[in-house]
Amino acid sequence: MHAESPTVYSLVVHEPDMQLVYYNPDDLLDEVVDRDSAKKTTLTAWFEANRRYPAARQTTYQNFPQTWTYGKDTKKWHPRKQGSVIGRMHFASPNAENGFT
Repeated sequence: MHAESPTVYSLVVHEPDMQLVYYNPDDLLDEVVDRDSAKKTTLTAWFEANRRYPAARQTTYQNFPQTWTYGKDTKKWHPRKQGSVIGRMHFASPNAENGFT
């Protein structure tokens, strides 16, 4: 079969409160905005991990997946116990309007 090693983990980059929100067309907008999943991303969880864990402050966002693992169900970073992962971020020009184009 096909296997890639190490795993490449895609990290989101966004401005404060400008993260992408996914929803179904029949969902009520107020419910979508109030969802925890709409507010939490790998980036916002990284800031939270830096607040909670002094050891997390030693690692940059791009290198974070090497020593931490992101729980998609909990939307939190936890110290990695095994495996090897590379973090990948998409380029965002600081000169672009609103930081992104």
